[in-house]
This record gives sequence, structure tokens and C-alpha cells, in this order.
Amino acid sequence: MFLQGSRYRNLPLISLPDASGVPTNSVIVRPANPAQGSFQHTVNSEDRLDLLAYKYYADSSRWWMISDGNPQADFPTDLLDNYPIRIDEIAVLPQDYLLRKENLASVLSGFGPLFRNHEEIWQATFTVEYPAATARAQIVAQIRKARFRILSSHSWPSGASVRESFTFTDPSVTLLWNNLLGALGQTPGVLDIASVRAGELFRLRYLETQLTPETIQNRIALAGFVYQPLASRRVEPLGTQILISDLQG
Repeated sequence: MFLQGSRYRNLPLISLPDASGVPTNSVIVRPANPAQGSFQHTVNSEDRLDLLAYKYYADSSRWWMISDGNPQADFPTDLLDNYPIRIDEIAVLPQDYLLRKENLASVLSGFGPLFRNHEEIWQATFTVEYPAATARAQIVAQIRKARFRILSSHSWPSGASVRESFTFTDPSVTLLWNNLLGALGQTPGVLDIASVRAGELFRLRYLETQLTPETIQNRIALAGFVYQPLASRRVEPLGTQILISDLQG
């Protein structure tokens, strides 16, 4: 009934009726002995039971030993059921903010030399050299016209001209960021989403069978952000731990 070497070959046979009442030879479920000398293996996305059996027992057919040592799973493949869950850290930049900032730099450079001292998603500092005090009001007006809010400014003499640094921010980025995370969080297939660096980087855990990277990138674009592939990465998920025993079958 069973091949030579089968772990079921030497179990006692019993006769039970099938669905039509015809007696059929069967075996009682083989008891799994407690695992001895066990250690933990952390499941990763490349794991298969036969490959694990070959790695630890030098015999891919001994995958059932791993199953025996982990009776909490209803089916052997459930031991690897964390996949196809995918975790990505996705970098983005707010498109409208970048365009307005570049346009503002172009306009301010018309007043004199422009120095871009410090730039982040939430704020930037530009230093402008201008020849007359009357130009300051125009510079401030241009910053506000670009929908930025001035946080601070500092001026000092520079020969016959004045240099002044303006630190400004864009309050709308916060709203855009929250809208992006909210929209992605409600997308079918998304398990959870978390901000890593507000306005720049978030972590997304999702089911690959239900959600593709292309769909994610489309949602990012619709929310007013630009996907940054070089600054994004796939995070290897930390899988569950399963027992590997030295039980001999």
C-alpha cells in the first residue's frame, strides 16, 4: 500500500467504510513524537519546506519532519504562510512643492545673486543679495505669492548691497502627506502603512496578490507626489519562527 521507506508503511491497517459503505483499508493517523534537540529557524520569503529539509537534514524528502515539529499549523505549507506579504519603504517628493520652489528660486535670482543654503521637504532657506531696501518688500511678496510661509529672516550688509536669508515652509505639504497615507491605507491589499520621514518616506505592508507596485505608484502620482525609485527599497520581512528538530524518522 505504501512505498518502501515510507513513514506510514509499518503502521497497523484498519478497515473503515468509505462514503458508499464499502470497507477500505486505512491507517490511523501517524503520531508525531515530541521534537528533540530543536532550534528556531526564521522563515524568509525564499523558503520552501523541501529546501529547508535538504539544508538541515541533507534530504529534501524529510520535509515532514519539519511539519511534525510544528503541529500548530493545520497544513505543512501554513508554516510559510507569511507570503506573498511584501514590505516596501517608498520614497516620494511633493511635486507641486518642488515646482513652486524652483520657480521661486528663478524669480528671486532676478533681484541679485541667490544662495540656496538649506533645503528640506518641510522648509528651505534662500539668501538673496539685493541692492536697495525697497526690493525687500518685493522679495517677501514673491515668497508669499508662491504660497510659502516665511518662518524667519536675517539680513546683513554686503558692500553696497544687502544680503538677507529667508527661511520658509509650505503648510500644504502636511495636508498632502496625510491625504497620501490615507488614500493608500484604504487601498485593497494594503495591510498597514506608516510614516518614516514625513513628506519623504513611508513603509507599506501589502499583499502582492492584490496590489502591484504600478498601482501604488499611480496612487502616489494622483496624490501629488513623485515616486523616487533610487531612494526606495524592499524590506525583507521577518517571518515566523519554526522548529527544526534532530528527530529521526
